[in-house]
Amino acid sequence: MSESVRKAKQGRVRAGTKVVHLSGGNPRIAKADGDAPVQAYIAAMPGWKRDLGRRLNTIIVRSVPSLRKAVKWNSPFYGLEGQGWFLAFHTATSTSTRATNSMRLRWRSG
Repeated sequence: MSESVRKAKQGRVRAGTKVVHLSGGNPRIAKADGDAPVQAYIAAMPGWKRDLGRRLNTIIVRSVPSLRKAVKWNSPFYGLEGQGWFLAFHTATSTSTRATNSMRLRWRSG
C-alpha cells in the first residue's frame, strides 16, 4: 500500500494536493474516515456550493453529539457510531436542465 493511500485511509489529506473534479463537478476525494477528508471535500466544492457545504457541516456538528464523519463514494457522510450514516450530500453540475448546479442531500436510515 502506498504512503498516500495509507494517509488517506487514516483521514489525513495533504495540503496543496490538487483536487480532481469528476465530469459532474463533484470533487474526487479519496475514501477516508474523519473530519479531514470531509473538510477537503468541502474546500474543493465549486462556488456557492462550498459556502452551503460549510454551513451544513457547521449545523450538523453543532446539532449532533458524538458525530462520525467520512468521505465515501465521493460524498461526505455523517453518522453515529454503531448506528450507521444519517446524511450525505453530493454536488452536481450538468448540462441537463434537471441537475444543473445542484446539491443533493440524502437522508439515510441507519
